[in-house]
Parts: sequence; C-alpha cells; structure tokens
Amino acid sequence: MLSLLRSILILTAILSISPAAHAADRQVLVFDIKGMHCSGCASGIKAMLVRVQGVTKAEVSYEETRARVEYDPARTTSATIIDTVEKMGYKVRPRKVVRQSERQGARSKHLRRSTPVR
Repeated sequence: MLSLLRSILILTAILSISPAAHAADRQVLVFDIKGMHCSGCASGIKAMLVRVQGVTKAEVSYEETRARVEYDPARTTSATIIDTVEKMGYKVRPRKVVRQSERQGARSKHLRRSTPVR
C-alpha cells in the first residue's frame, strides 16, 4: 500500500511540472524586427530566442520581418525576449502579447460563430 501511495505521489509531481500542465499559462509575443538582411539573420535570431530560458517556441520570418515567440511568463518576460534580439543589433517593435488561454478561447468562440446551424 505504501508503495502504491508513493507511486501516485511521484506521478502527480511529474504531471504537475509537465509542459502540457502549464500550456494555458503560456503567452505569445509577436513583434516586428528591423535590420534583418537575409533568412540567415532570421535563423540566427531564432537560435538565440530558443536559448532563452522559458521560451517554448520561436518563429522568425525574414519575409514578414516578424517574430512570434511562445513563452512561460513564470520563467521569463517579454522584456527579456526583446532585449535578446536588441542585443544582437536589431530594432524591435512589439505588436502584442496574448495569453495562450485567451487565444484558445477566441478560437473556440470563432468556431462557434462560423459553424453553420442546421
């Protein structure tokens, strides 16, 4: 019985720190980047962004001169993310910060509105 209880406690601890458990707490930062000259610049920026502790996903587009970064606000801030890019010599203009839970709520609201009623 004690072994079963210990296993349950360990499993509970593992689940509480898994990325899926905190997905709703993530935020998305979207910002414009000035000063990129090629797709290699975008690749370099992305490489630096994914090294920031707390960043879970980074997408950088040279064509759109924009970055989209998902991060855990308990582990990093939007200011840290922006500073990382600016220290590389680029100019950054933030567009928006969205909580992952707000984004999912807006998506389901849109789906409800766009689903035809028969």
